[in-house]
Amino acid sequence: MGRGLFAGLPALAACVAAALTGAAGTPAKPPSAPASIRVQRPLAPGTGLRPATHVRWCGTDAAGADRKPEGSSGRQVHVVYAIPAGGADRFASLASLIASDVAGIDAWWRGQDPARSPRFDLFPFPGCEPGFGQLDISRVQLAHDGAYFAPLDSRFLRLATDLAAAGFDDPAKKILLFYDGPVENQGVCGQSPVLPDRGGSRAVAAVFLGTVCRPEDLGLEAVTASVAAHELVHNLGALVSPGPLHPCPGDPSHPCDLENDLMYPVSRGQGLSQLVLDAGRDDYYGHTGSWFDVQDSGWLSRLDLLQQPLTVSLQGPGSVVSDLPGIACPVACSILWDGGSAVTLRASPQPGARFLGWGGACRGTASCAVTVSAATSVVARFAFQAALSVSVVRRRGAAGKVTSRPAGISCPAACRFTFTRDSVVALRVTPAARSRFAGWSGACKGRVPCSVRLSAARSVRATFVRP
Repeated sequence: MGRGLFAGLPALAACVAAALTGAAGTPAKPPSAPASIRVQRPLAPGTGLRPATHVRWCGTDAAGADRKPEGSSGRQVHVVYAIPAGGADRFASLASLIASDVAGIDAWWRGQDPARSPRFDLFPFPGCEPGFGQLDISRVQLAHDGAYFAPLDSRFLRLATDLAAAGFDDPAKKILLFYDGPVENQGVCGQSPVLPDRGGSRAVAAVFLGTVCRPEDLGLEAVTASVAAHELVHNLGALVSPGPLHPCPGDPSHPCDLENDLMYPVSRGQGLSQLVLDAGRDDYYGHTGSWFDVQDSGWLSRLDLLQQPLTVSLQGPGSVVSDLPGIACPVACSILWDGGSAVTLRASPQPGARFLGWGGACRGTASCAVTVSAATSVVARFAFQAALSVSVVRRRGAAGKVTSRPAGISCPAACRFTFTRDSVVALRVTPAARSRFAGWSGACKGRVPCSVRLSAARSVRATFVRP
């Protein structure tokens, strides 16, 4: 793909549509748009649209952050509705329409490839049936006003920077952004960099609702949905060098072999149902070339693989999280994963506690790496700790040593050790030559064997003398 618009960013695809005013001709391609989508002719009401199944979004709040716990696992596409500072907030009226278009993208994709679909971020809203009513949509008021984001040349970088500052920088998540603010160059419907292997602060596929690209059809699986799908596919990796086989003249960002290809640079205002995902499967999806294939993206769910549960059980004061979104125990301790998913679990004890080790599918105390090819269970064991301190008193040149069972104390070299709280530690004295043990003080008394129950921190003194 050609050079990007912004320094430091991968190539940026700017998708362009002609104004749907009925005027003859096609406006010139903006110089700042290395890739474009245009509407060739006015779209009559209802043309190219099919009845869409309306999704009732189950959220009742306007959360400005990614909701937890996760309702889906693995790398995900998180949906954000964003407005500029001081901008009109239409989130309440648009959330269900956005969810409907996302559901339409999912259904359309499954129709194109029954084995894959984008893995969208879901949240288990109470009382909400499984499906896109559970779509996790964040509502974000950006730090800057509409004038700041209006110029096309700087818009994408500024949006991405403000989103990252608002906390949307998870490297396992891409952002599908619906920006609802005033924009210049209203023929540009959206923008996205090409980031096949990256999530996080720049992995944003942006749809601009303040354009002439039929934002009023939001929720109808029409032009706005096709723009969202187009930008998302750019972000997933279409098109990287040296593909495609059928590049448009002067525009390697798009294929030019079929007008109804989702990634074709000129749109006739088609709805999703009229578009195909890589005509001929030889440019960006399901191809046999050496360049990146979007079908292999880690942000796609594998529908051809049976999902399997990964369950974590906690014993004691601690928590476990997975390297990819999914497990965040004790809040979310069990979730389904695509069969064969490689997941790494990390244990963190509470303050004053220690991680004792894994049970179930893992052993030891290092990070737990599992492949979820079948139902998998893991146990994480933690315990609070208590310190035992030993001091050795040597009188008249005497010497001696104190050791513990279980191991940990070997004083005078190592005189303090942290053991599991409520454990019993036995101390043993070994006088040096020409020395004898005179007795204990502190948590033990006399000269009898010393055993200390560590219900809290304890200290013991051992005295050695010359005979």
